[in-house]
Amino acid sequence: MSPEFTTPPPQAFVDAFGVEPTAEGEHGYTLYLSEITGQDITFSYNAMMQSVALFWTPSAEGIPIRIHREGATLLRILEEFQKTKIVVEFRTEDTIGHMTLQVFPSLEFHEETLIT
Repeated sequence: MSPEFTTPPPQAFVDAFGVEPTAEGEHGYTLYLSEITGQDITFSYNAMMQSVALFWTPSAEGIPIRIHREGATLLRILEEFQKTKIVVEFRTEDTIGHMTLQVFPSLEFHEETLIT
């Protein structure tokens, strides 16, 4: 059996980012971050499916970034050093990794996947 996908309550996103997640079915949520970032960016997660997705077009002329990860085990909001981030840890049968989306003070994205 897969490990459980632990996520913060929806109110935690309101507290950290001022954005309320939109419910997508019983177990899914989408964060529309465009209003607070000024860029076309959406972050979604589904606790039942243990998945996350990021869709981001860095600028009007930018190349869209579309990332989908399964096997998510932990989703948390990290606030430190005047930076606010969404951090996801994931594990599958043959990989382990994490992805970090920094929202404040500026958008940054980092993803690392290792073969186990």
